[in-house]
Amino acid sequence: MDQNLQEREFCFLQDLTRKLASREIDLPPFPDIYARIIRTIHDPDVSLQDVSRIVVAAPDLCVRILLLANSALLNRSGIKVTDLNIAVSRLGLSAVNSATVTLATKDVFKAPKGSSLEYLLNKTRMESVKVAAYSYLLAIRAGLREEKHNAMLAGLLHNIGTYYILSMAG
Repeated sequence: MDQNLQEREFCFLQDLTRKLASREIDLPPFPDIYARIIRTIHDPDVSLQDVSRIVVAAPDLCVRILLLANSALLNRSGIKVTDLNIAVSRLGLSAVNSATVTLATKDVFKAPKGSSLEYLLNKTRMESVKVAAYSYLLAIRAGLREEKHNAMLAGLLHNIGTYYILSMAG
């Protein structure tokens, strides 16, 4: 390994150590629209129409919800759903929340197209989604249905340090 590369790696580790010790870690911000949607979903007085109205502000989430509502699993009648209110009611708040968190984490840790880290960041994100799915199911199987969304979120964010190190290394 060349001396210059070793020095850069050492400087990176020193800087990371300093930031961790002083709690100066700057993670990418969670997109505001997704945070508002999640807050709305968790409001005990929220209606499905309220959720549909706020979801419209995130076009990518609208597409995801419509795709899920029209999936073979949820659309056994075969009648295509194009109305967001119907799609949200078909999915339920739980699935809309899961789709929101998944899209938000995808946006937060997006690598520039063609970047040398794009593959590693995508691989790490896919691993997080898999762990989130297992966490969700494990919470249900363990009788913790009320905590299934927290388990899913923990699974999505379990390796956030990897994201940070990869994004800083880039």
